[in-house]
Amino acid sequence: MIGFRFSAFAALFAITASAPLAAQGQGSYYEPDPKLEGTRVGTRAADFLKMGVGARGLALGSAYTAMADDIYALYWNSAGLAHIQSLSAAFSHAALFEEADITHQFVGVALPMLGGVFGVSGIFFDSGDIPRTSELFPQGGDPDFGDTFTWTGSAIGLHYARFITDRLSVGFAAKVVTEGITGATASYVGFDAGVRFNTGVFGTTIGAALTNVGSEGRITGGPVDRRINGQETELDLLRPLEIGIRTTPASLPTAFHFGIQTSLVGGPSAVLAPSPNHRLVALVQVDDGIDSAMQPSFAAEYAFREILFARIGKRMMNEPRTGFRESMHGASAGFGVRMPLGGGRRAGFDFGYVDMGELENIRVFSFEFVF
Repeated sequence: MIGFRFSAFAALFAITASAPLAAQGQGSYYEPDPKLEGTRVGTRAADFLKMGVGARGLALGSAYTAMADDIYALYWNSAGLAHIQSLSAAFSHAALFEEADITHQFVGVALPMLGGVFGVSGIFFDSGDIPRTSELFPQGGDPDFGDTFTWTGSAIGLHYARFITDRLSVGFAAKVVTEGITGATASYVGFDAGVRFNTGVFGTTIGAALTNVGSEGRITGGPVDRRINGQETELDLLRPLEIGIRTTPASLPTAFHFGIQTSLVGGPSAVLAPSPNHRLVALVQVDDGIDSAMQPSFAAEYAFREILFARIGKRMMNEPRTGFRESMHGASAGFGVRMPLGGGRRAGFDFGYVDMGELENIRVFSFEFVF
């Protein structure tokens, strides 16, 4: 009996000791390489600011920096606000990643005044319910904190834009950003700046925007604080000790966006042909984020009498890593309707769809009103 137990123990020890060696032969660690693009992914805070807003812009593969001349310029390029001629408002709702219960919403209002256009915007992110675990309740059900929690983010912005010449407009924005869970949040202050220039050549417009330049912040609050009692440590404590976990500070996801819009059909300077009823626009854009590789985008929009719209786009998100088999990753499409209401007023509805590969898709619904 003793020999059997010794043999079993020896076999178990041999299997356990050999497991790390076998694992080492099957793979290797991925070390950060400053020469390799995209190794800083996940190093910035408030990533919900990079998700894009509005069905029109997302259906165009996020290649919207040069085109933005409506209320959604509040997000894409504040300089485009200068084209707004009357009170405008918009709301957008995005359901992220199929049935993940993650939402991303935008609301904005803009009004011409004081020689330019002022605007106010709000972006709101909600993760949905996430099961909560703790050291004492690793399976959940902690009576002090509850079964679930929600990660939320918000950004409230104040914008201003105006024309410098009849073809050149500039815009600026300041925003207050917060993210976190109940009782444990981080706050940031950020700034945007943009420019939009109509070249007058082949209906070409150039747009550029620098976004999310701002301060650092770190998570603070009750859930990252601890109260240590004498029974929980070998230290001889005369009273409970209050401590705080030092969380890592992070900055906003700063990025530079450069886009070109060219009219193929429509206006008198269109490349292919002028048309009073049809408009076809091609767009190309490059996004250079501080925490991601450079990402080009391509898109096209067709409009019939400025009432019915069809859109298609492709954002080259991370093809160098995924290969051709994931070529639909970042592909997008959508449609829109604009209904004149008389007196210069109109209402619009847009729908956009973005394929996110293994993360499923994004569906976006947008509403716009011009009074």
